[in-house]
Amino acid sequence: MSATIPVPWTSGWEAGGRGGGSGSQAAGQRAIKVERGDIVLFLEPDAAAQLMAEAPAGAVSSEIDLGQPLPARKVTARMAEGQATIELTAVQGDIKIRKVEVQR
Repeated sequence: MSATIPVPWTSGWEAGGRGGGSGSQAAGQRAIKVERGDIVLFLEPDAAAQLMAEAPAGAVSSEIDLGQPLPARKVTARMAEGQATIELTAVQGDIKIRKVEVQR
């Protein structure tokens, strides 16, 4: 089973989760959690946000420099001057952050 959860974001992002999960959003906050499976987040390199990603039984990897050694089980990073929060949890899976270039 796979699922894609598109979530609007001012700079444009989309996250896909597999294995059943949930997504929620409040003003300035986006959260996605899956119990089993991976999360893939497509993000612009200049996105401004606070990123919290945790994969207790897997690993967090990123094509965007988050300023810390990767892969890791838990990552917290502030991207640009972002005040909004992106929170990702893959309980039994990996989190992959992919760079997407948007032509403007």
